[in-house]
Amino acid sequence: MKKKLIVDNTVCCGCLSCMTNCSQYHDSHASPESARIKVNLEPFSGVHTIIYCQQCDEAECHQNCPQGAISLSETGNYYEVDYQLCVDCHTCIEVCPYGAMFYNPFRERVMKCDLCHGDPICAQSCFSGALWYGAGDEEQPDKLVSRYFFLEKKKKKANAHD
Repeated sequence: MKKKLIVDNTVCCGCLSCMTNCSQYHDSHASPESARIKVNLEPFSGVHTIIYCQQCDEAECHQNCPQGAISLSETGNYYEVDYQLCVDCHTCIEVCPYGAMFYNPFRERVMKCDLCHGDPICAQSCFSGALWYGAGDEEQPDKLVSRYFFLEKKKKKANAHD
């Protein structure tokens, strides 16, 4: 099963380290505008919403790009933008059902998550456990309450087999 970014909004603390590290990794500066992942902060409820590319099996951005500039990577784990082909029409931004295609005002072009080519910096930098990169049925977002509880469950399973 292919790996994907798994999100648990209920444990996101709103620190924005995912956005900061993403923009630093991709554009060598820390700016929310150049992050390929976004966090909508809800200060009153405390439940923040992480907006990220789902790497859809039938990606609308890929299917609707008039130039064919968005394609599946060689590994098949993520979609990437070929900026040689992209004409910056923003069709991908308009058709993404998750709102996860963004415009980078610094580079003046569209951008999307490429999972950092297989090792997402956002998941590495998330200390609350709201972001995790993995594969497998037990890791589906609707079953993953938080990374702590997931790891505890995994430990119990491992101990049960010993």
